[in-house]
Amino acid sequence: MALAAEAIESVKAAELTFEGGLERLESLVKRMEAQQLTLEDAMTAYADGMRLARALDDQLNQTEKRLITLSLDGGEDQRGESIEDAL
Repeated sequence: MALAAEAIESVKAAELTFEGGLERLESLVKRMEAQQLTLEDAMTAYADGMRLARALDDQLNQTEKRLITLSLDGGEDQRGESIEDAL
């Protein structure tokens, strides 16, 4: 996949599942570690990876907040969803 196409895909990180985003991030890291990218491509990959990492961090933070809410509300959130359903 060309880096330009990958950049477009990483912008859609919010639409990815956490697992899919993590897979994409790992792929970017491997490409950078291979050291076969031009400087410009490496910078693009780095920027894409940072955006993706922030999106994944946001997903983790939202999940953590939701789990705390579930724990404090006796196992149900505002939607009536149980802890088991949230996981």
